[in-house]
This record gives sequence, structure tokens and C-alpha cells, in this order.
Amino acid sequence: MELGSFSTSITTTKNKNLDRSDEILEEIPHLLTAKCDVTALFTSSFDLPSIVGMLQDTLYTDDEGNALPMPGHTIEIKEESQYLEDGVKKEMTKPVLCSSFLLKLPWHTDAHVKEAISDTQLDEVKIHSLIPLTLEGGIAFGSMAEHPTTRLCLSFLHDLYLTKTKTSPQLILDYGAGSGILGLAACKLGAKQAIGVEMDLDAIQIANANAKRNSCNMLTYLPNMDSITNRPSDDGTNENSIEGEHKKEDRESLSVSMVGSVSRSKTFNVDEIPENLNTQIYDLCMANILPKALMTLAPIIARMVKPGKEIALSGIRDHQAQEIIDLYSEYFDDCKVNREEEGWVLISGIRKTDT
Repeated sequence: MELGSFSTSITTTKNKNLDRSDEILEEIPHLLTAKCDVTALFTSSFDLPSIVGMLQDTLYTDDEGNALPMPGHTIEIKEESQYLEDGVKKEMTKPVLCSSFLLKLPWHTDAHVKEAISDTQLDEVKIHSLIPLTLEGGIAFGSMAEHPTTRLCLSFLHDLYLTKTKTSPQLILDYGAGSGILGLAACKLGAKQAIGVEMDLDAIQIANANAKRNSCNMLTYLPNMDSITNRPSDDGTNENSIEGEHKKEDRESLSVSMVGSVSRSKTFNVDEIPENLNTQIYDLCMANILPKALMTLAPIIARMVKPGKEIALSGIRDHQAQEIIDLYSEYFDDCKVNREEEGWVLISGIRKTDT
């Protein structure tokens, strides 16, 4: 998945059905030694022979750089499923009311919206105050607030802008932008501009298209590769230690993903974030991404947020929260679980002035 697959499955000869994430984690040591079939799905914009080449270079090369035999593999081109075009998905996906937002897809009609509103207990005043966002999600995460972490982030933004207890953030960083929903929501609530950072080229195109569709001042870019892959250990950690080696491996993992994205970006109208936007200028950073990425990116996010300004981090299970809080407390004051839903949490903090 680090190479850009949006879905990867592993099937063992045991043919064991694993339903829970903890069961999958327990099974990983066995999967590493068992005979497995791996199926990875990529969007049509990927150069699949290049993906195979990256696998060869990463996994099947000896210490001297000589290629080792790879397992048998096939590349199969599939047409987009009817399910994704106009079948079950359209019938099941309705407009969503979340915090102060009415989230809908481009094909939703007024009738769909009325039906969705009729299922709620909102009064007329609240109905008329809903902020519409029309989003084309595709493979981009978070397009219709289908996940609790997206809802947590939208709820945070709603309270931040509409309670008026302090100056509203004007320049927003949406790190791991996906469909762009968080940056767009901030723009609709009053932010002057949002900048998205995303490693998936297809998601970048979706986010930029959504910004145009909703007349929002938001642009989404690839991250700056040097700032991620060549980042020095600025916390004094010895990279020969276990902790240091873990951080080094995380950066190498991100590097593999970035190499794939940058090589593909040459055929797309997608740029890396420019230097003037890749610095400490942001009033708020929203990052709804995996905990491992949040941990790796902590110093980078810290260097983007102005002193005294906020972060809102999600994609975090409740049992993972303390580890994230401990790490970000090096750079941010008052790091805490701000809100939670269904076992997921959002962590907020205020950028320190002395680090």
C-alpha cells in the first residue's frame, strides 16, 4: 500500500477469515512465513510495470544490488465496476448531515436532500443554516464523513469557527487532504485559504476539482520530498538506537511512497508544495491520517504551524492517543483528547513558542 494501492488483500493457504484488526495483527507473523497470494488494486493512472520494478528494487535485491528472483505475478486491467457507477452505491449513498454541513455527491438531487433532511429532527432554522458541500470522493478518504474521524474533524471545525471564542484561523493546512473535505469545510466557515498536502495523485486531482466545484480557495499539493525523506533527527535521537532505527524506517517507508508519487506526477498537472507554503505560516493544521504517519510527521507539522496556533489530529484509536500526545507535547502545549466517537479520538494542541 506504500506504493499507492488503495486496496490490498492477503490470502493464505489456510483460507482463514479474519474479521478483526487485532486478529489480523496476531496473524502477521504466520503470514510472513506462509505461502500467500497478494492482490493489490491500483487506479488506472499508475504505471504498473514501474510498481513491479519498485518491488524488485525494494524486496528482491541483494546487498550488492543484484536482482533476486521474484515470485510469479500478473497484471490485469479491469473495467470499473458497475457497483461504483450507478448500482448499489448510488442507492445506498445519501446526502449526509454532519455538524453544520450538508454533504452531497454531484448526482444528488433536491429530492435526495429533502429525504435526508426528513430523516433528522432538525428545526427549520438549523436546516436553512446548513452549509452545503458537493464532493466527488472516488478513492479519496473522507468524502462523505463516512468515518468517525472525519466527523470528529468537522465537529472540531464547527466549534472552532462558530463559537467565536477566539480569532478564527485564516490559513489552514490540511495534511493528508484526501477529498479536501476538511480544508473546504474551513473555507466555507470563514478561512481565507486552505492548502492541502497529499501523497496520492488521484486524491490531489479530486481535492482540486472539489475546490473548484465549491468555489473555495484551496489548492492541494504533493509534500516536499526533501523535507520528509532527508529530514535529520532533530530530537537528538541516535538512529543506531531502536527508537532511532524505527524513525529511520518510517522515513524510508515514506520515501518509497514519495518516489512513486513524484515519478507519476510528471504525467499529471500536480506540483510539490512550493517553498513559500512549506514553512511556519499556518493558523491551524488538520491531519486525519494513520498514527504511524502522524508520529513520523510530528516535527514537519510542528514546523508548519505558527506559535500559539492549533493542531487537530485524528485517525487515532483511543488506546493510541497517549503515545501521540506524548510525542506532540514536545512541540505543542495542552495536547489532549479533544473529543471522541466510537473508539476514535481527535487530539488538539497549541504550538509552543520556544521549540
